[in-house]
Amino acid sequence: QHLDVKRKSKSNDYFHVAMGLQGAPGRDLILTSSVLALIATRTVDQVLFYRFNYEYAYFTWYFSALILPLGYLIITWPLVWYLMLKTSVITKQMTSFPKYRLAIMGILDTLFNLASTFPVQHIGGNLANVLSQTVLPLNMLFGFFFLRMRFRWNHYLGALLVIGGVIIKMSPNLGHDNSSVGWVFFYIFAQLFNAASNTYKEIGLKDANLNEFYANAWIGFFQLICGFLTCWTLALGPFVDPHPAVTSGPAISEFLENANNCFLGQDVVITHGFSGNCTGDLQSPRALPDGCHVSCSSDGAPVFLFMAYIVFNVAFNQLMLVVFKRGSSVLFVVSNAVRLPLVAALNAWTLVAGPAQQPFLWQDGVALVVLVIALGVYYLRDEIKPPTAARAPEKQPLLADGAPSIA
Repeated sequence: QHLDVKRKSKSNDYFHVAMGLQGAPGRDLILTSSVLALIATRTVDQVLFYRFNYEYAYFTWYFSALILPLGYLIITWPLVWYLMLKTSVITKQMTSFPKYRLAIMGILDTLFNLASTFPVQHIGGNLANVLSQTVLPLNMLFGFFFLRMRFRWNHYLGALLVIGGVIIKMSPNLGHDNSSVGWVFFYIFAQLFNAASNTYKEIGLKDANLNEFYANAWIGFFQLICGFLTCWTLALGPFVDPHPAVTSGPAISEFLENANNCFLGQDVVITHGFSGNCTGDLQSPRALPDGCHVSCSSDGAPVFLFMAYIVFNVAFNQLMLVVFKRGSSVLFVVSNAVRLPLVAALNAWTLVAGPAQQPFLWQDGVALVVLVIALGVYYLRDEIKPPTAARAPEKQPLLADGAPSIA
């Protein structure tokens, strides 16, 4: 009878560890709740992102480089200032955290956003969504070398299940996709910046007592600065398609004016770089003698959709840092993979996806089951990590003042 009690106790302990309710400090109820909330917010965030890009397709650089980080700052900085002035939540120790580390995080995020946005026009959103999961093996590789993490059998099995779920999700397109191979590899290359950003954030924030809103506010600030510095991409036709390349002062002025007007729901006319035909079939463009007429109000003003999107985006970014601090960057990537079929399910709902609506296939349902199992398997046991003292910021070659950075 005593042995039965011990067996039951051990079984219950194993169940609690598997569910994230007990065990190592990184596997607690807060982490479990954060992972589930992260999956939910990221799913809605992604669907609204695709819908916004569908409606605002001619001005994607303006959205990703300027509107998104600016909107993020408008939400986060007032809250940060309130916490600094009216509460003791953000301490002097937090404000003394080296800003260059947050700048590196912002730079890596901007490089990833930039490099992953270019190929989408050429490979399509669905394929891009699937290819984004190639970040998992890269993240595990970076974690192995830079975080000195070691993985157990369940982590490798979870990673294999993620790859299997991705292949199932891709299966309808296998053998039928005419996408440029070069753009596919370029999108996979972009995941290097994604994995680097994830790893650097875990290194910089894991043992740092830093408020998530404060960290994200500064990261967003540096993203806005970097966004301005990427304006040269407007002159590269493939990177702004379906909009013509912006190569002159008058063209830049027209682009900025049209981008603002379209964001507010006003139809616009593209004249500079117009060659007699409108490219792309988004937003029902019409070629007229005076230029390419683009509709920006057929599904309501994009600004209202953006207001809904930014709420979920801010929530997702806060939860991401919680998972980095309490769990790991690899756990974040595995959790993030579950959104694939969930996004496909919401994309099939016209009320949510709008004009970006696509059918939900049986492969999406099977992939969802496989990816949820992958998350559960990966979550069974912690990664093997070096002692906290060995991982302190001053011991990290990527964070040491005066040492080379990951960027």
